[in-house]
Amino acid sequence: MTEALENVIRYERGELARRLIGSEDGQKHLGSTLEQLAYDLGMTGDPKGFVEGVMASKQGIETTVGNYVGKRQDAMSSVTVQELSGYYGETLDSYLDGTEAGKIKAELGKFSDETFGDITKKLKKAKYDLDGEEHGELSDEKKNSAEAVLKKYENVMLILQTLENDKMEKLRPSVVEKSHKKELKEIAGKL
Repeated sequence: MTEALENVIRYERGELARRLIGSEDGQKHLGSTLEQLAYDLGMTGDPKGFVEGVMASKQGIETTVGNYVGKRQDAMSSVTVQELSGYYGETLDSYLDGTEAGKIKAELGKFSDETFGDITKKLKKAKYDLDGEEHGELSDEKKNSAEAVLKKYENVMLILQTLENDKMEKLRPSVVEKSHKKELKEIAGKL
């Protein structure tokens, strides 16, 4: 496993925290997510001080979560599609039959040596070029080239986005359980 993939895994809960901030019930489980992130980062002992410090202000939450999301995005940009295929492989094998999983793996295999970051850059450039079309600044050749790039990477990005969403949803139950357990202990302590 490469260092980049290790960092993708290490900072997973930073991404989960970002998603929780934007969800209706997410704030309720944010503390447990940050606690687990602290353990993922190698913190020994009780992470209570870390979590309380982060949760003390909206700015603290945004800065900390943004920091770890950024670290994960940096790591993701260096990871190849082949590595991501392995990272998400268990999901493919558990959700799909052999033929279906084979089709998805074959599509990922077409881009196995490309990094997620390189693909993302190509897509951003293509979208930027097509935005220029609205202002009459794009030649037919550039337009066709940009559209070809979008078409080329459409399926692989859809696959990776779906697998990433699934990965984050699989992380969620453990932090929700931890959050509910903590809440019930607090209630029991007041009785």
